[in-house]
Amino acid sequence: MSVALRSARLKQAVEALKELYPLKYADNSWDNTGLLVDNSVDIETDAFTPTSAGTYDLKILLTVDLTQEVAREAIATGTNLIVSYHPFLFRKFNRIDKTDPQQQSLLALCRNGISVYSPHTAVDAASNGVNNWLADVATGDSTRVSLEPIIPDPSGAIGVGMGRILRLNKAEQLFTIVERVKKGLEVSHVQVAAPKGKIEVRTIGVCAGSGGSVFTRDLVKDCDLLITGELSHHELLAHSQRGCAVILAGHCNTERGYLFQMKMFIQGSLPDATVEISKADRSPFVTM
Repeated sequence: MSVALRSARLKQAVEALKELYPLKYADNSWDNTGLLVDNSVDIETDAFTPTSAGTYDLKILLTVDLTQEVAREAIATGTNLIVSYHPFLFRKFNRIDKTDPQQQSLLALCRNGISVYSPHTAVDAASNGVNNWLADVATGDSTRVSLEPIIPDPSGAIGVGMGRILRLNKAEQLFTIVERVKKGLEVSHVQVAAPKGKIEVRTIGVCAGSGGSVFTRDLVKDCDLLITGELSHHELLAHSQRGCAVILAGHCNTERGYLFQMKMFIQGSLPDATVEISKADRSPFVTM
């Protein structure tokens, strides 16, 4: 059974998350980031008498997707703050309907005093975020001579922006990198589009999740290889036809491994908190 956080403690946790992944770097033209569900209590100011005085014992559960299974796990483990990489609430709704699986989870989280925070594209853009991690997966033990955002943040902050382009010190075989990516993402299969004769790679573009809006032709025209979770059929063809190889590893497969780094960063910022990675969070796809 979860015990809701005191408002002051939740505020402290939120400020630490914003410091790690500033929301000003998120793509707020469409994304829904920040504190999405506030179930904290304040016995002095709450309009309704809380069922408990709340706790300062911060228990965080990290997940890529806040599914019903993850919500049940959070309740069972006494979590009082879920940090969900993907926003739990995206589309607007005019009523709360318990026949809707997402809203069932919302009601359960509210009944159990669990708050929800989503950093999403703030993590994508951050210099210590998921795309830097994915670039490390692509690089492995090889030496790279440069790493920079594909779309730099308008603020001009160094190393901040969407996607990454990395340049290796020397060219490598495409299928060497394929095996490295599979190992780094802990997946048994990836999809590979390898144009005829494309066997050596030196410049790589990476984008966790869906790379379609980041991998525009002008921005990645010098890349020998693109690595992302998913592209549309026509986006894939466009890159392949111009001679660029593509690795598609599955949307959340290019994100989930980063949770181990996120845990380390959050634990460093909130040393007295308990931070765990969800065991119920997984890709909805299986390879058959």
